[in-house]
Amino acid sequence: MGTDWKAAILAAVEPNKIKGGGIHFDQDIQIESECNFGVSGHVTYCPWHLFGNGETKIVFANGAGRLNVGGAGALKATFEKLNLIGNIVSGTGDAGYVSTSTNAILGGTELTVIKECTFAGIHATQAVVDGGIGRLIIRNSSFSGCGAGTAVVNALNSKDLDLDNVQFFDYQNYRGGYYNKQGYPLQWIKAVFSSDPVSSDLGRVRLHNVRTDEGTNFCYIEDYPRVEIVDCSSNTAGNFGIGIHLKGVTKADIKNYWIGYNPNITAAIKLENCGDVVIDNLQTHNGVKPIVVDALTRLTVINSPDAVVQAAAGANYSLNGVKYKGSIIQVGR
Repeated sequence: MGTDWKAAILAAVEPNKIKGGGIHFDQDIQIESECNFGVSGHVTYCPWHLFGNGETKIVFANGAGRLNVGGAGALKATFEKLNLIGNIVSGTGDAGYVSTSTNAILGGTELTVIKECTFAGIHATQAVVDGGIGRLIIRNSSFSGCGAGTAVVNALNSKDLDLDNVQFFDYQNYRGGYYNKQGYPLQWIKAVFSSDPVSSDLGRVRLHNVRTDEGTNFCYIEDYPRVEIVDCSSNTAGNFGIGIHLKGVTKADIKNYWIGYNPNITAAIKLENCGDVVIDNLQTHNGVKPIVVDALTRLTVINSPDAVVQAAAGANYSLNGVKYKGSIIQVGR
């Protein structure tokens, strides 16, 4: 498996770059440099499907391997039933320390779909998966022992970020190897939106059934018109950390969110300069601190008897049917 498969992959792409197609990985392979689907300077405008059998392993080696499926006008790329693994780096003192380049997968197609994939031991300087400017959907997948300079999953100006049944573990034993994230990404999930007219027709973040391990913040979302976070849970271990951090979001619905583990975090949920935010059934454990809200956000909290709100001066909010105003701390019960 020690050979770089980049040339073989691109050779398969080149004759089909106009019509697209599928690449079936039926054995473990290694990628040692960027594998760019914009072959020979020509963007692949057609859909691509890269898939394995659930056991297939793609190893990113030498700190430079990544799959780049982006490009202006590219339509769709799907990754299915693949195991994407970082290469062990010697001399680090940790048998599971691994590395890749800026990203393992760089999207940017109109639609990038990742389903039934496992990411283990990938350390990226920016993000393990970057959605680019298109739409990014991740389904039934997991990230184990992955680290990143920005976030494990990053959506910078992505039109749409949609995660369902996705898990983030800070370490894991996988196929005989121990993978540890080796340091803390700033957050597991980050999404920052632009008001660019090209993408203003979408602009949504949807997180359903997402579980994150301890070690960093659950998510940071900024300037998206619509945010929906449902049936999610997180352990936040770092002091001064935040579970959900929303800034400049127009409308957000947070339902059935569980957070625990460290009582020294800054906030379970932090809201800055948002529009209408509804929190339904917030469950905090182990002394986790409150919802922190500024005076600009319109906050409604329901069905959350243990919720605590720490409001800025002049804030108007509703907590379990009772309306409050001012810089005081209110407990939901």
